[in-house]
Amino acid sequence: MTNDNISAEDRTMVYQCRLPLSTRTLTFCADLLRSHRKKIGSRWRCRSAGRIVVLVFAVLRHDQRLRDIAAANNISASTLKRWVDELIALVATRAARLERALEKVRKSGGEVVLLDGTLIKTYRRTGKENRRHYNGKHKAHGLLFLGITDEKGNLLWISRAHRGAASEIAASRGEKLLEHLRTAGLGALADRGFIGLARRVDRGRGASPGVQGDLHAAARALGRAVRLGTKPLGKADEHYWGMLHVPVGENQLEFDAQIMALAKLLIERLNEKEIAKPITVEANEKGITKFGKYLEHLGFPEREELVTLLRNLNGLRSGPAHVKGDDYKRATKHFDLE
Repeated sequence: MTNDNISAEDRTMVYQCRLPLSTRTLTFCADLLRSHRKKIGSRWRCRSAGRIVVLVFAVLRHDQRLRDIAAANNISASTLKRWVDELIALVATRAARLERALEKVRKSGGEVVLLDGTLIKTYRRTGKENRRHYNGKHKAHGLLFLGITDEKGNLLWISRAHRGAASEIAASRGEKLLEHLRTAGLGALADRGFIGLARRVDRGRGASPGVQGDLHAAARALGRAVRLGTKPLGKADEHYWGMLHVPVGENQLEFDAQIMALAKLLIERLNEKEIAKPITVEANEKGITKFGKYLEHLGFPEREELVTLLRNLNGLRSGPAHVKGDDYKRATKHFDLE
């Protein structure tokens, strides 16, 4: 529809639209509105709570001018705008808080959550706000939101709106996601847009700048050393990064595909030539054993746990790739997959 200054009552065209809303959603929002009106002692309104909810969702879903929808329902645009703001505020107060959502996952026995960000496109802003809300990745204006789901993809939490020009890592640090995940004892699976989120070393209370500088220097040195011990993926294998996800259900083929992808990324990337330079290698020692000695040479504190993880992951890979022998049975027992 053309954006002019003619209101809907001066037009002769009328159309209907179908809103994909469930009865449960309408009832939930209508009950919120009724409770709020009773709490504040609101006066009688020209429309029922259910009708108000339908009009608000029509505005939010189709982004049509307020004056057009308002005039077609014999109300003013300012009244409709007040209803929209009122319902948004009521629904926002019922949103789950981050720490409560993570605690719920922990109590239910979950170990990881899924983290992702999305850009909700908006109209182009004017003035200085234009650049703040322009996202270079999507080449569009909008607002950035972060979302957390459980292992089955059920939405648990959604963040406040961040400026469109912000990165997913910057938004995550603004929400203190890493601190909340560590407090709850949970891990997170995310795409490559979140790489580097855990590399930031936060300065604790009372920490001196000298100690902080030493921590940064040690982290950078360890990162360079580990990078020397791994080989970059070839273009033919880069798709393995996009294959990683939490298997849904008990599909054996999907599980085997994830194991093969992890083995490709964590084991076959070991650069045995570079690893062997600073250590003494015995005859018949293979890549994982060399990598364990290499980590010991670096003084890596959790090298035994990491080497054990890689050995058992390699044992799981022997299942889909070869015959499921003793190594596979030992690995399934280690990961409690029996």
